[in-house]
Amino acid sequence: MSLIARLLSREGKPIYESWLGLSPRSMSWTALGGCDEAELEPKGSLSLEDWKGFLGNPIEIYDALGRLHWWGWLEALSQNLPGMQTTYDLARMANRVAVAYAPLEAGNALDSGMQTSWADDLESQALYGVKERLLRGGALTLEQAEHWRDIELQQWRMPALKATPSAKKAEEAIRLRCKGWIHRLDWRVWQRESGVVGNVAMQHGMQAVGSDSQTAQMAQSFRIKRGVLLSSIDLRLRKQGTPSDQLRVDIRADNNGSPASGNLASCSMGTSAMSNEAYAWVRGVFPVQVSLRAGNSYWFVLSRTGAVDAENHYLMAVDENLHFEDGRMVIFRPFAQDWVPRQPEADALFKLTLLSRVEDELNAMLALAGDILNGFALETTIGLRLPVSATTGMPLLKALKSILALGSVNRNILLMDLSADRFLRIYGAPQSSELAYWMDDQGELIDRMGQKLKALNDAIGKRVGGFQGQNFLLKNARLDVESGRFVLKSF
Repeated sequence: MSLIARLLSREGKPIYESWLGLSPRSMSWTALGGCDEAELEPKGSLSLEDWKGFLGNPIEIYDALGRLHWWGWLEALSQNLPGMQTTYDLARMANRVAVAYAPLEAGNALDSGMQTSWADDLESQALYGVKERLLRGGALTLEQAEHWRDIELQQWRMPALKATPSAKKAEEAIRLRCKGWIHRLDWRVWQRESGVVGNVAMQHGMQAVGSDSQTAQMAQSFRIKRGVLLSSIDLRLRKQGTPSDQLRVDIRADNNGSPASGNLASCSMGTSAMSNEAYAWVRGVFPVQVSLRAGNSYWFVLSRTGAVDAENHYLMAVDENLHFEDGRMVIFRPFAQDWVPRQPEADALFKLTLLSRVEDELNAMLALAGDILNGFALETTIGLRLPVSATTGMPLLKALKSILALGSVNRNILLMDLSADRFLRIYGAPQSSELAYWMDDQGELIDRMGQKLKALNDAIGKRVGGFQGQNFLLKNARLDVESGRFVLKSF
């Protein structure tokens, strides 16, 4: 197969120069992003230093008929010299840096994680785009963390020449290593604030529930940091006497600092196993998960399903030291029909089980790559829910792949493809009956018309039929251009 590589300007315009000749040596593709890697050999007279100016530029590889087979960007250059290999590599570069650390300042516990602000090098970002790096330190002061951040930014803001010992034969040829555009997602650091809500401080005090009309209803407010689905609630409770009814929890919106009148969701809490001697965590599961919006405050209202009884009721553990900063506890006064703060003031001890839609996580991730992607589409229903937790800093592509690896609720494999114009599709893998290609006795891929596959990238993410009715889903492919041989890998 005759292939031609073309170098483009950073604005995406082809560079036509007599000195610019590029021969593809290998190309690879993946069903988790499309074009993966390519290796090129320049035929002109440019030196390694000359090629340095083209790092980050787009690369396209065509066949003799003008069909586009591979697209991406120039990531690294290398050349073998006597006794050493010299390289320029954008993988080592970073032009936006922050440091995560454990603060040493008074008043902060060693395990309370902090992060410096991001420091930017605008000159490098204008040339190559934003490439983030989050460094992880130990116990530091803010000044130490910022000093480290600034040193790292200054050292790695531009691609630097690296020489390493090498036993390889010296050669004049320069090698260009290219990456598919999907790898640009790893230039972003994925950070997700924890959406966990609750108060598990040490108990200090208790609140009667349903002992009389003044304790018939109590409520605790809480604030939601990110959009979530509420699945269940745990409260620390015990019995007083022998109550035979159950407890009820209602979720309500906030109305000027008090619970609103309508319920968003309700659940009951089984009390048969509840002890009279010790407090224990008791769970109530909502029949339907309720959607809670980021930035809003909500309330849970606790009451009993039976009549009030001074001898037989329930006790809830509370925190009169007020460790919970994002809410307050109030008691309903039936004679005045209003809610007033508990005296002395306290917070409930509670834990909310919050879930996140996979679709919401994907949308948040891909919104972070707005300057890399020209749009994205989720073309399948995933339907999974994830526990809400914090992500303290992970390369965006790695985080995205970890989500896709979960598959869909019906156990379908999730794939993604990034087009030449950088539009990302996330879609479900074809079913085992949906064969797009077949492999013949010589190991060649053929289409439905019996024609030999003309572009290997067309088969990525497709099902290929084989011997005795077997088939496989093609995950990766690598083509050695000179020999025409390819290596396939299935899921």
